[in-house]
Amino acid sequence: MTTDQDPATGAVPTLRDRMRAAGMSDERIAYHAEANAIALDGELARGLDQPAPPGTRWHFVGR
Repeated sequence: MTTDQDPATGAVPTLRDRMRAAGMSDERIAYHAEANAIALDGELARGLDQPAPPGTRWHFVGR
């Protein structure tokens, strides 16, 4: 069974949660966010607190 929620808390992870889980520091996340260099499923990210359930893909976009 797949779900978009964390089974322990029932919460949907945010983009920030997913980036932290990938090992990125808060400083590095902020750097890329301020540069508007993060995309979620091919669309420029609206913010770090937007939902990013498992199955979505985030990546950096070039300048």
